[in-house]
Amino acid sequence: MREFASGQALDRNKKILAFVAALPQTEIHGTESRDEVPSYKELHLHPEVSVWFWRTLAVALPGDCRTVVYGHAALQHPPTGLLIAVAFGTHYILRVSSQVVDGLKANDASFAKYIGKNQRVDLREAVGPDWVYGRFLQEELHWCRASCDLADQSE
Repeated sequence: MREFASGQALDRNKKILAFVAALPQTEIHGTESRDEVPSYKELHLHPEVSVWFWRTLAVALPGDCRTVVYGHAALQHPPTGLLIAVAFGTHYILRVSSQVVDGLKANDASFAKYIGKNQRVDLREAVGPDWVYGRFLQEELHWCRASCDLADQSE
């Protein structure tokens, strides 16, 4: 499995790693090769989430950014290890720039959802202000690329 970052990226990954570690776990531990990406069934992902996550978002990012974190699909900025996105069940979440956050309404469904058995999860509280729920929007490709660009600039 890839490193979960070092330096500033490691600090920025702490909350998201704790969040993912608290999700229901799968039996998958990690992978680095595109050829070894586990199936949606192994990762307990909805098929549409899996296709969007692995075949659309991941392909739009620089290098091979696909990995598995605590049994869940993730996209990681290859040079720094900064986590850019994580998928679980019928949901996926994205790290976005402050400009994207500023453009979203404070009560927008991008920040909070009910997951599991009526468990409301507000990402601003759970992992920080730079995470939103994905909604299969084309803009998300740009958001993820921008997060990678910011990671390049910060290291």
